[in-house]
Amino acid sequence: MNMVLIPKMSVIIHTCDAYAFCWKGCLHYFDKYWNNWEYPVYFCNEVQEVFYPRIKNLRSGKSEWSDRLITILNNVDTKYVFYLQEDMWLNKGLPSDMIPYLIELMENNDLFCIHICPPNAFYATLPSSLKSKYEVLPFNPKGKYLMNHQPAIWHRSFLRECLVPNESPWINEIDGTSRLRKIKRKWKGKISIHYKEWYTPVCIKGKLTEFGKTFNEKRVSK
Repeated sequence: MNMVLIPKMSVIIHTCDAYAFCWKGCLHYFDKYWNNWEYPVYFCNEVQEVFYPRIKNLRSGKSEWSDRLITILNNVDTKYVFYLQEDMWLNKGLPSDMIPYLIELMENNDLFCIHICPPNAFYATLPSSLKSKYEVLPFNPKGKYLMNHQPAIWHRSFLRECLVPNESPWINEIDGTSRLRKIKRKWKGKISIHYKEWYTPVCIKGKLTEFGKTFNEKRVSK
């Protein structure tokens, strides 16, 4: 009998229909640079149907940001999810072994989250004693934005715990950080970050930045 291997992680690209102007660029650059297609990839919007090779469309219906993400998390069954938003366009690939390696690191060390994002003053970190091929630093419990939506591998059940109904993404980062501070003992040392330049934010206040427009034109011209 052939054994069906169940993936440990799903990829979630989270968006709303109002940001449809980002979708072609997002999917184009994701398809171009993503190296780990063994994990199912879900493009998660509200009601519009989206068709793209190798990517499954998961629609949450219209509601507030946190309610839509709760619906999405309830409809995937993997232990871990890789969370991305539609306005973070990939500009290079990650090493092909990085994602499996970091998932194994999370499994072996009971980590709740590993962000993979460029250095940022908002994300204060502490020294790590964890031996790892890809350096992983724990978040400082006193730092800003303990809860943030930069690309990250999350333990799905922990990400669900960080959500309450009827929160916008901005309120979730602020109030979610406050909630995490109240339960510091639970997650201290288990929310981490690996610093890596590999994507470009292309939106500010719901519009493409000038760089985003240039980045999008490069996609169209090819």
